[in-house]
This record gives sequence, structure tokens and C-alpha cells, in this order.
Amino acid sequence: MLEKKKNCNEETRSGVVTIYPDNSTPLQVYCDQVTDGEGWTVFQRRQDASVDFYRNWTSYQNFFGDLTGNFWLGLDALHMLTSRQQYELRVDLMMWNGTKGYVTYNNFSISDSSDNYRLNFDSFTGGNAGDSLNYHHGRQFSTWDRDHDTWRDNNCAQRYHAAWWYGHCSYASLNGEYMPNSTAPIQQGPCTT
Repeated sequence: MLEKKKNCNEETRSGVVTIYPDNSTPLQVYCDQVTDGEGWTVFQRRQDASVDFYRNWTSYQNFFGDLTGNFWLGLDALHMLTSRQQYELRVDLMMWNGTKGYVTYNNFSISDSSDNYRLNFDSFTGGNAGDSLNYHHGRQFSTWDRDHDTWRDNNCAQRYHAAWWYGHCSYASLNGEYMPNSTAPIQQGPCTT
């Protein structure tokens, strides 16, 4: 009988694998065994415009895309993963000119649906891409059809055409429009381990 692996730290290969975070529920994820110390579970990847990330609340609760290409793992899956053990968040970015950057945060977690999948982490722990995510700590997730930002007169997800953990909008929005040849970075992460 094969041992059920709970996370990507227990996996040895990169690629699509099935893990069992709660010992019984299978979850297909993409494991990255190459980046910085190995064992990363990729929960969002944007490499091109082939997958539309401007989606509704239900879409973001669930998986969409292709685990071998562009995808979003799903807020329910993120909550399930991060409620069972401590994770580090790593966001890898690449500018259109090929320059790469990353940031890391410790004790990353996502709350459940009753709290609108609030983003939590303890602190910025390093990287060369700046601490743009800290503003979003403690924020609830918003989509164009479910507004949980702190901007009373508007909906940041509608205004910026992107679902995200908004306050009075954002300093980072990795689910935003994919705009080739802009000065905005290509979103490669985030990952957790």
C-alpha cells in the first residue's frame, strides 16, 4: 500500500501530484522541488493570457485552469492546506524584461469561507521584490460579485479587474489583468511550503 503524502515536503518530484492534507481527502497540486529549498506547493501561476483570472466568487473558491500551466488552486483548498500546519508563503515574479524577484512571509494561512478567506501571515522574511503584500495582511478576499474590501464607495475587484485581498484597494494584485509589454511583473507564484 502506498503511503499517502500530506504535502509537497513529503514528495520528491516536481509536477502534478496527489496529496492528502487531512489524511482522507485527495487534492491534486503542483509541487515545486527546484525553487529555494524544495517542497513548495504552488497555488497560483500566471505565465500567459490563456486563462481568464477575472472570475466570480464561486470560481475563486474552487480550482480553475490547468495545473501544468496557468491556474488558481482555490480558496477552499488553500484554507484546507494552511489550517493543518504552518506554511511559508513565497511569491516569485518576473518582469517583462526577464528580471526576477521574490518575497517570503512566515506563518501563512487563509481563513475559511465564513471569514471570507482572510489572508494571514506573521511577517515579511526576505526577498528582493519589496514588501508589497504586507498591506493586504488581515484583509478578506473580494471578487467582482462579492465585495469585502474597505473602500466604502467602490469595489476594488471591479475597478481593477481582479480578485484579491483588498483593503482600500492594493499594493499588490497578482490576479490582475495579464498585460504583455507593460511595466507590471509577470506573476509566477505564489507558492507555499
